[in-house]
Amino acid sequence: MIYRQSKVVVILLMFFITANRILLSQNYKIEVFVSEQPNEEVVLGSVKGDKFTPVDTVMPEAGNITFELSNDDAIGVYRLLLGQTVYAQVMHEAPQKIDFIFNHEDCILKSNFNSPADSLQVIASKENKVWIRFLRLEKAYSKQLTDLVTQINYFQAKPDDNYYTDIRKKSVVKKYNEIQQKRNSLVSLTAKKCLGLFASKMIKMYSEPFMDGNLTEKERNLLFEKDYFKKLDFSDEILINSPVYTKKVYTYLIAYIKKDLQHGEKIREMNIAVDEIIENTSSNKVVGDFVVEFLMRGFEILKLNEVLQHIAEIYTPNSSCEDGDKSTLVRRLNSQKMLPGTLAPEFSLIGVAGDSVSLSNISSKYKLIVFWASWCPHCEQLLPDLYQWYLNRDIDIEVVAVSIDENQDDWRAFVTERGYNWINCSEPEKWDGRVAVAYDIYATPTMFLLDKENLIISKPLTFNEFLDTTMSLTE
Repeated sequence: MIYRQSKVVVILLMFFITANRILLSQNYKIEVFVSEQPNEEVVLGSVKGDKFTPVDTVMPEAGNITFELSNDDAIGVYRLLLGQTVYAQVMHEAPQKIDFIFNHEDCILKSNFNSPADSLQVIASKENKVWIRFLRLEKAYSKQLTDLVTQINYFQAKPDDNYYTDIRKKSVVKKYNEIQQKRNSLVSLTAKKCLGLFASKMIKMYSEPFMDGNLTEKERNLLFEKDYFKKLDFSDEILINSPVYTKKVYTYLIAYIKKDLQHGEKIREMNIAVDEIIENTSSNKVVGDFVVEFLMRGFEILKLNEVLQHIAEIYTPNSSCEDGDKSTLVRRLNSQKMLPGTLAPEFSLIGVAGDSVSLSNISSKYKLIVFWASWCPHCEQLLPDLYQWYLNRDIDIEVVAVSIDENQDDWRAFVTERGYNWINCSEPEKWDGRVAVAYDIYATPTMFLLDKENLIISKPLTFNEFLDTTMSLTE
């Protein structure tokens, strides 16, 4: 009897283990029919803020596109890149795309290639039915508000315009206030009605302060800046898997970019905006780091070094800075401290012939250190131009090319095939090498231009920036 009971228990246990494995490995279909879809590869990828990471690719079959995601795939926003229109190919514009929410359910969509977002229909997916309906209503309200606030700003600036009588002005202001209230009600009611959905979390982030149309434009702008974050919650880490956090931060920054500001005034305004953003998005340190890294990338593109240095001074990331355990954000922040006039760290690495390469042993008047890798497409663009300049240079600059390739055979083959005969050395530990850590390398290529005493002159981001700097050295 005991034996039979034990056997039953074992069978039941095995059944539940098997059932659990099946449940854990469950797959979900993402099926999309796109009319007029060209016969070219479609890319599926995840969205984190402004970053897109490819996950899978398929070839469509008569407009039918099918992917599979599983329980192991993160809940959040995913994007389909459908390919470029003819116009986009000529003008080098982005491909057509469809964004959708994945939350462990099958998803069936229909759309048209030429207007994928506007023509999108949700056949199956509770998340996306809620989300797409909200987006369309919100878009309609936002369009009305843009038109109405343009009218308000106009007649406030030109009170003598005969078209805008007092009655008409009151009508426009009344409608502007009503549409704001309707939009805010749409956000709050939809979010409450759909609690538990990922869409609900994103919809809450569409809250905006109410700005009375009777206020002047300046008063409304000040109110927007003061109350912008009051109804926003930047504590939910899962929303990193969407564009909402970065969109809200970007919108706030744009409000601070005013016309006709001098450079110094613009920097001061940006620093104030950054302080407000960091203060209001740092309750959760993971989210705070995510937002700061987004800010750093943006200001690097804009080349606003003063703002980058300001962020580096005020923000402490939620990451370890010990030894090689540095996050990308920590390196971004620390790199701002390597200013012109700073002494570059000494290093000694293995050269392509097995010899030792030490920075202090290079006697040239100037040195350009380039951190690169054979798998880096941007390095493929930079190095040929840099090498042609190197062969024809009329100034005493030595190039020290530091490869972070993990595979030294790849490094040697790359250098040999292209015939680069500047100083080549290798630290085959990718981002974790001692020198890469000392220089806070978080991207390739990264360049440092040094003088004879190894003091940093500049950190050019592009080949053209490097050329501009070398021209100033010869003047």
